[in-house]
Amino acid sequence: MPSRQPPRRSWKHALILAGCALASSPGLAVAEPGAPAVAAPPRGEQSSPEEDDDDGLMVPGAWYGYQTLLADSVAVSVGVASYYGESVAGAIVAGLLYAAGAPILHGIRGNALRSGVDVALRLGGPVVCGVVGIAAGAIVGNPDPRTSGVAVGGSVGLVLGGLVAIAADAALLARQPHEPPKPPKPGRVTPAITPVPGGASVGFGGVF
Repeated sequence: MPSRQPPRRSWKHALILAGCALASSPGLAVAEPGAPAVAAPPRGEQSSPEEDDDDGLMVPGAWYGYQTLLADSVAVSVGVASYYGESVAGAIVAGLLYAAGAPILHGIRGNALRSGVDVALRLGGPVVCGVVGIAAGAIVGNPDPRTSGVAVGGSVGLVLGGLVAIAADAALLARQPHEPPKPPKPGRVTPAITPVPGGASVGFGGVF
């Protein structure tokens, strides 16, 4: 009568075949004989070089006030040129650049709230300072009979209010916002197979 193969050996063969099938699945690492089993990270969570690259300007808290100052310098230059050239169209363009240039930069960087605050500051600052200048000019007056103290005071107040808004924008608002903290990732357990002489060793690796 032919002798049967011991059941123990058949169980070993079945375990090796199951290990080979598991090793071919994604996210599973098969170690060399005698080496510790290590679970491979999932493909979807590997970091790409594009995510690691950073130009330094989008870092939370980074200052980009020089960009708003550059936009305002263009608006001021256009305004001065339109004043001496007596150009109404140039004055309108300068006003639009002043009121919308820097707020658009805030919006591009994701600072929607600061963009709205900047618009209010740039419109409200000159108005408030202009009213104060008009009141001061009416009280003090102007020795030059060709111009009234109200006109001079209002003009000076408008200019000072605009300059204060520009400086406050660059110093206080032109900061990259801080991102909210990310929630912790859930733990993960991955099976691993280690071939050993005469069979295979089944283990588990995890990230917590």
